[in-house]
Amino acid sequence: MDKDSAYRKRKKLKGEVSVQLFLKDEVLNAIDMEVEYRQKAGKKANRSEVTNEWIREAIDNLELTHGLTVET
Repeated sequence: MDKDSAYRKRKKLKGEVSVQLFLKDEVLNAIDMEVEYRQKAGKKANRSEVTNEWIREAIDNLELTHGLTVET
């Protein structure tokens, strides 16, 4: 077993999963604008943090996710 598959197996056993999202350009631009806004305000921010925060917020707020579809 290579290092990568062993790492994924340990994560899976802990209940942690990794998801790769392909976001539309409009969403990526909005995330980048939010990162830039936070950095100008003197806060530490990166694309991953903002994306995760927005996903958690969307999951918690059903009004935000109404009509959301997932393509596989």
